[in-house]
Amino acid sequence: MSRKHLLLTASVAVLASSFALTAAAQEPAPEADSELRVTAVTVTATRRAESVQDVPLNIAAIGGEQIEEQGFDELADVLAYVPGINVIDRGGRQGNPIIVRGLNADGLGSGDGNNDGGGTVATYIGEVPLFVDLKLNDLERVEVLLGPQGTLYGAGTLGGAIRYIPKKPDFGGDTLDVRTEISQYAEADEISYDTGLTFNKTLAPNFAVRGSIDFEKDSGFIDYPFVVREIGVSDPDPDFTDPSDVAANLRRVTDADGEDVLSARIAARWAPLDWLDGTLTYYVQ
Repeated sequence: MSRKHLLLTASVAVLASSFALTAAAQEPAPEADSELRVTAVTVTATRRAESVQDVPLNIAAIGGEQIEEQGFDELADVLAYVPGINVIDRGGRQGNPIIVRGLNADGLGSGDGNNDGGGTVATYIGEVPLFVDLKLNDLERVEVLLGPQGTLYGAGTLGGAIRYIPKKPDFGGDTLDVRTEISQYAEADEISYDTGLTFNKTLAPNFAVRGSIDFEKDSGFIDYPFVVREIGVSDPDPDFTDPSDVAANLRRVTDADGEDVLSARIAARWAPLDWLDGTLTYYVQ
């Protein structure tokens, strides 16, 4: 695979709230704690909020902070660090099989666009079963459950289940996060980039709206030197000793494996009572 050079990464977080500029005495910053602090990830794989260390399942959880720090863009980036599970990348328009410990119900050919993940691993967005190679934007965490999960997650989980847990709208205040990344493959002619933003708006003490939109342009790096100019009309096997005959029937396509992805989410959260907390979410990718 061609190398990818990172040219620029930028992220800006803005707290959108009114405040007054007042002179205040600056307290000395506390001394750094010499002990290593480990943040426990809370998961809901068993339908109860528990620490990932206490869940009696073979589970791996990747938090939102780790996703941002490591620069994970898609599920394959996360699963590369989970033992016993692999993703076969067959391109953006094909179903990419998820294989757990060699268990797979489909062939590993070019694919037919069925996009079902191989039929042995189910994926969820929150509590909704939906197979999609979701872009990892504005997520609370990703939970990877290995082994049969039919008791809690039903059919299609003979190999395991993967849960995308999006961040809920926050009642704590208004925020705006803008991000961008520019890179280029060593063999590519064009630059790749990924840009997007996330906002959170508190409309009432118990009502908030959160949304995000991202656009990724992956230039690709594979060139096709001989592509017919017009299917069914151009000669796919011209006289290669005659440059004019080749030019009349064939053309060159650079960076043919490129991909453009638009992903967006809008969510509204309402919690009128202590026991009632509902979130309505719309996704598009």
